[in-house]
Amino acid sequence: MTHEESITIKALLLALLALLNIPPGAAGLMLGVIFCDSIFGVLKEWKLNNPLSFGTFTWGIIGKPSILFVPFLVAIIGLALDHNFTWIVDAFIYIIVVNDAISILGHISTIKTGQPIERGDFIALALSALSGFFAKQLKRLINVFKNEN
Repeated sequence: MTHEESITIKALLLALLALLNIPPGAAGLMLGVIFCDSIFGVLKEWKLNNPLSFGTFTWGIIGKPSILFVPFLVAIIGLALDHNFTWIVDAFIYIIVVNDAISILGHISTIKTGQPIERGDFIALALSALSGFFAKQLKRLINVFKNEN
């Protein structure tokens, strides 16, 4: 990849973030924390002498970026419904950051003690709440169309 191509990709990414009202600093923080969580997760598995299978590693590689699509999808739904969902996007980005920060702390604790610890999955809770929120919004929109006819 040439320097010009790299600059073009960065400019397009920043334009997409601006269009969807996603703060670039928050997106960068989220990417950094997710990367650190992945590194500490691998170190934890190494410490516990758990074999890292190709399938598990591949699932981790696929799973982490898929989480990044959620703020983008929320912003796109907001644009489609002509609503400003910036607050939801910001909240979800920070839920991802906090969830992965808690995960990093758990990995560090496991690396130090050799004992895995259980933790909650706040992203799953947030996804469930987000799905319910958008279902209510869509039902409300459909009712508006029904009432106009």
